[in-house]
Amino acid sequence: MDLWASHFDAWEHRFDSGKHVFTIHHDVNQGFSHFTKEYISSLLHSAVGTSATFEAMSPNAVTFTFEDGLTSRNNNNRLNNKPLRDMSNNNKPNEVLLKSPA
Repeated sequence: MDLWASHFDAWEHRFDSGKHVFTIHHDVNQGFSHFTKEYISSLLHSAVGTSATFEAMSPNAVTFTFEDGLTSRNNNNRLNNKPLRDMSNNNKPNEVLLKSPA
């Protein structure tokens, strides 16, 4: 999701106890927000097997949350139940794939 969201100029990804919260800011229109809702719903259902909950939709932003089973299960087994990692909103993917030598 971070890689997909990085295509937008402004986006946020927060993570807490197995729950991902994304906000995608765009300058298109309400129709694009509805398209994004359907696209994300389908993507998460087919790729991760989970459903997104859409918290807010406006003509220029979409906010949604979802839980993934593996992360949620791992967090429940942690003694302090703190997030596995913090996500920054630096608009860059967290990991960079290295180029293989040609």
